[in-house]
Amino acid sequence: MISSEVRKQRFLGEIELMKSYHHPNILQQYDEGSWNGYPFVIMDYMPYSMTVEIAHETITIEDALRYSLQLLSALKALHSLGYIHRDIKPGNIYVKSHNAVLGDLGLIKKVALNNDEAEEDIEGYIAMPKYYRTPDLVEYAKNGTVLTESSDVFQLGLVLCEIFVGVNPLKPTDNLLDDIKLKPVPVPKGKYGGRIHYILLKMIARDKEKRITVERALDLFNKIHEDYLKDIINIQGDILYA
Repeated sequence: MISSEVRKQRFLGEIELMKSYHHPNILQQYDEGSWNGYPFVIMDYMPYSMTVEIAHETITIEDALRYSLQLLSALKALHSLGYIHRDIKPGNIYVKSHNAVLGDLGLIKKVALNNDEAEEDIEGYIAMPKYYRTPDLVEYAKNGTVLTESSDVFQLGLVLCEIFVGVNPLKPTDNLLDDIKLKPVPVPKGKYGGRIHYILLKMIARDKEKRITVERALDLFNKIHEDYLKDIINIQGDILYA
């Protein structure tokens, strides 16, 4: 629920911006309006979310690598517009024909905020998903510190852990302001497991100064994907000429 006219107008203004921006892995916004004082948006229909995909336990290494590249690309594009998503979780990622699409921009925020906007968000509610909290969001909610794009990297890292190994390493708590604690992340199976594990751990580093950037994660996953495709071609060639 939008608790103030200022925040409602900011929300609608951000949706207006996203209507004019097209990226294959960001849910397309077509129109917006309000009904009885509540804002709404019209967007693409997506059949199911990543929550369903993860629950089925049928995500292949090829799909996992593809989803990683798609979501990192979406995040890079969103950040280039000066926005932080803040609510990256499987339920806000949609899947259609092996394509992952980042959606639900309800908590989207400009990277640079003035003090009044920051105080408004903190006093109105704690804007973070319970099972996808980040050290940055906790610190922001507690002290109003500057929030950066690195928070999204941490959130996406938690999601990618689920996609690759079926485990969200964030330890649950009933208090959203508790310090972030993580469980060990299993090494993904297969030839590329060690390299993937390295990226995941760098994405969910609690110290944002040690956390990997979107660009670096995208580059590393792209190299793994290229090697995977080369291996597939070699295997198919060996079978063809055997």
